[in-house]
Amino acid sequence: MSAWGSFERPDLKARGFTGFLPVADLWISRCAGIPRLAGVYVVYRTAATAPIFLERSAGGHFRGRDPTVAVVALKSKWIKSARTIYIGKAATSTLQTRIRQLLDYGAGRPVGHQGGRYLWQLAGSERLLIAWRADQQPTLVENEMLIAFAARWGGYRFANIAGPRR
Repeated sequence: MSAWGSFERPDLKARGFTGFLPVADLWISRCAGIPRLAGVYVVYRTAATAPIFLERSAGGHFRGRDPTVAVVALKSKWIKSARTIYIGKAATSTLQTRIRQLLDYGAGRPVGHQGGRYLWQLAGSERLLIAWRADQQPTLVENEMLIAFAARWGGYRFANIAGPRR
């Protein structure tokens, strides 16, 4: 198994991830406790049950585009038993800014955070947890995580639409 383990909460904590705060709490605080540093972050689902997919996305219509995708597409992307459902980075902005953009998008604002857009078609998305790790090489770490996740689970996380990038 990779150094990232199975991407469960203890594995992530052992690799320096902190936070694990619910989306609802972060909406209220406007991400006040998240560092203003570069780094990587994950969206983590604690429920072990199969998700309920919503017909319509709560995500913002960035540039007028509806982020809704067909439920059948969401079901085909779901990786049973994987709790980490999105991996992101803050390379040109801070963790606080990038996570706030993700959450603003999920709250229906027209924000340019298309990565993770599938999250906002999950019933109970306000209960998803966000964890982060400050890092000076967020692109390198994100790519390492994406590769390790795909090797462990046979595909990229549910809400990551693309694989590793530069």
